[in-house]
Amino acid sequence: MRDLMDRIADEDDPVQDRMWSLVAEFGLIDARRLKSVIEARLKTIARLTEAIVTGAKEVPDIHNLVREDTWLLDPRWHLLGHEIDVMALPGVNFAPESDEETGNQLDFLFALAPTSPAPKDQVVVVEIKRGSHSTGRVRKADLPEVNKFHQYVLAVQQHYEKSTKAPVVRGLMIAQDYTAGADGMRKNLEQIISPKLEFKTWDRVLDETHRMHLGWLEVSEQRAKRRES
Repeated sequence: MRDLMDRIADEDDPVQDRMWSLVAEFGLIDARRLKSVIEARLKTIARLTEAIVTGAKEVPDIHNLVREDTWLLDPRWHLLGHEIDVMALPGVNFAPESDEETGNQLDFLFALAPTSPAPKDQVVVVEIKRGSHSTGRVRKADLPEVNKFHQYVLAVQQHYEKSTKAPVVRGLMIAQDYTAGADGMRKNLEQIISPKLEFKTWDRVLDETHRMHLGWLEVSEQRAKRRES
């Protein structure tokens, strides 16, 4: 960019005026494109919100949504595109809950990491719980589930500690709510420095992601207006 600016500055004034005009037009196009991207993301957030509220199953419904758009769980994760099969790692004995009527798996455990050739400098272990039971009652994660998730993250951390340059391992569990015992334990576990653990509700995840994209949209619209004026 610096080289390009220097080259433009070397041109005659009429050429400079035209070049800067083209640069401004490209900036406006990019601002509009970004605005379209954010508006599309807000629609995706609305789809996930509806899935949670209506009691969609973790597998495949919710998992498919977050696998395609990992930024739904945290907008800062847009670079984490590679999904790791945590259950294939030694020491991770995941026993998912099953639907009593259909026998389908309800819980899901996976991990995200940067896509190659980017260095695997961080791994995020994620466990998702459905928002509600088929009856409409809120599904709460209990104390054993919180403790098990802690053990899963520790197992993944220990697995990667064997690497020459071990990535930072973090953990995120998402449930619509937590029992009293689970709530107390998750607050204690969130104080641990390594691995860093977070236990969020779906309401919190969706609210944070939605508000962040609304702010991003406002900035994008302001930039587009400035370029149009």
